[in-house]
Amino acid sequence: AWGGQKYARVFVSIVLLSAGAQWLGAAYMTQSQNPSVVLAGLHYPEAALFVIWAALNAEATILAFFVIPVKAKYLAAFAIAMTYFNAGPVAGAFAILVPVGAWFWAKKYGSSSLTRRPGSQKSMKDRLQQRQRESRKSSFTLLRGKGEKKVSDTVEPAAELRSLNRQKELEEKSANAAELDRILDKIRFEGMSSLSDQEKATLDSQSRKLKDQS
Repeated sequence: AWGGQKYARVFVSIVLLSAGAQWLGAAYMTQSQNPSVVLAGLHYPEAALFVIWAALNAEATILAFFVIPVKAKYLAAFAIAMTYFNAGPVAGAFAILVPVGAWFWAKKYGSSSLTRRPGSQKSMKDRLQQRQRESRKSSFTLLRGKGEKKVSDTVEPAAELRSLNRQKELEEKSANAAELDRILDKIRFEGMSSLSDQEKATLDSQSRKLKDQS
């Protein structure tokens, strides 16, 4: 959802901050500016990344052990607690600084897009929105002004049928675009797991149509 560039920046930042938090914890416990600490492994960065995802999809439901439904926000609290107890009472206080800070950062800034550099590749979300705009533009029709000659009331049945078919197609396109916007908003605020089977089928069909049109 973020795109590769934003995800990479966040991931690198989390790795460096996690290493810094571990170093501070070791320095505090040993009262030394050169503590003996091993800065290896991805446990803390992975915990922080999961907390960020849970903050952005707090109401998403995950089946723990494929059976027990649990909200993502509760799993985030569990991940923070496990990080604390795995590191110990003193080092754990430093270890959870990054996951806790990641939660508040994600709530405030996680859903917004970082500033893109000129000429950078568009994300999948931007390309999908562009296709939606192009699809909507194609549904506009030209209305006749007052000074133009009106069409005769005696229209051939075949022409009238074609006009009705075009109008119906435009209405279907407008309804499909509105439904697609609703589904995308639901994914953004509630997560992919909140979609029903019918909504997933609608999303797949609309995505294929947009791909064919492009």
